[in-house]
Amino acid sequence: MRSCVPVTNPEKVRKWLSEAREQGASHMLIITDTNSNKAFTMLVMPGEDPEAIWANYPGPRKSVYLARECYKIDDDWDEQLALFRVKKF
Repeated sequence: MRSCVPVTNPEKVRKWLSEAREQGASHMLIITDTNSNKAFTMLVMPGEDPEAIWANYPGPRKSVYLARECYKIDDDWDEQLALFRVKKF
């Protein structure tokens, strides 16, 4: 049985959001590897469609990577961090 242990925490996500803003991203997706339960970010730049990128996880080969959260860089971070599985396109 899989446990429901979060792979991130608000402090880590806030750090990632700050780095994403510095790089000019409009959105940030958190992707998890279901085998290792590790998380990584994918930055969505202005002009890219975060919903289309989200739709690729899992990919056509049903990869082990799943999109878990999507943060909108310009929206209030505290409000987004208070949500479970935020999905802001």
